[in-house]
Amino acid sequence: IGRDLGPSLNSIVITGKYRDQNGKTWEFGDKGMIKTPSENPSYFELSLIGESGSCDYIEVEDLKSKTGLRYYGFGWAKDGVLNLYKAKLKGEKVICDKEPFTRLKKTS
Repeated sequence: IGRDLGPSLNSIVITGKYRDQNGKTWEFGDKGMIKTPSENPSYFELSLIGESGSCDYIEVEDLKSKTGLRYYGFGWAKDGVLNLYKAKLKGEKVICDKEPFTRLKKTS
């Protein structure tokens, strides 16, 4: 997305601290850093290419994967909860699972 536009979009769409259903903390920073309960902090970007996926998604730096990225689908529920979905790259398209693997409630 870029240095100027990325932080603005992150702050509008996803920036904040969240708790999952197990009480674990997740954090998405407006400068593109994600902190999860089970992984080291990594850089992320929102995808703006709507037709490249089956859902809205973020790309997260993953130096262990073939592409250098892993993917999380996301979507907002009516109750304000952020649903995260496991997602995989199939060909050139990101395909998200139908059910979320975690639900995040914003704390700040």
